[in-house]
Amino acid sequence: MIELAILGILFEDDLHGYEVKKRLNELFGCIWNVSYGSLYPALKKLEKAGAVTVISEGRDLSPRTQIPPTGSLGGEFAVFKAWKNATPFTGKAKKVYSITPRGKELFSNLFGGQDSEIDAIGFYIRWSFAQYCDVTARVSLLETRKEQLLSKVSKAKFSLDKISKENPYSGETLNNFIKTSLNETSWIDQLIQKEQLNLPPNQAEVELSHDK
Repeated sequence: MIELAILGILFEDDLHGYEVKKRLNELFGCIWNVSYGSLYPALKKLEKAGAVTVISEGRDLSPRTQIPPTGSLGGEFAVFKAWKNATPFTGKAKKVYSITPRGKELFSNLFGGQDSEIDAIGFYIRWSFAQYCDVTARVSLLETRKEQLLSKVSKAKFSLDKISKENPYSGETLNNFIKTSLNETSWIDQLIQKEQLNLPPNQAEVELSHDK
């Protein structure tokens, strides 16, 4: 999932690794934390696969610190000597990453990779970058998520009475899951309706008949 998120961020701009991490945490920090330990191996993997490329590599060039005059000849000489011998620039090497055509293709494949269960984090990450996929892929994602949620709700409802009698706390947790999931499916229905307005006419008819 981190590869998909990185590619989604790089759709927006070419970035240093730390900037990628910063933006990902701004977007998903409340539900998913990206560490440097997971970010840089993923970037290296994507670079090796040709999905991202390094467009520049340099240093954080910070000039020597300017020291104010001391007011004495001996002091001035000591300051000048120290300044002259100081390292002129500081900072670690930085790579600026850019998404490639191969990366955009990989992003589409990862976005549509819905054979397995789509958990909440996986769905939110995908949907956050849905603008970079076509409408058909967006509708497919929404329908898949809705179908999986409704399946879970059905199983939860089947067990609710028994679990509530055995353990009321577990029952309350399960009941909250049902309500939360149904609220999400209602939101997804609204999103599907908006997306269907952008579908090709023939496909829109198929989707509408499917909903019925």
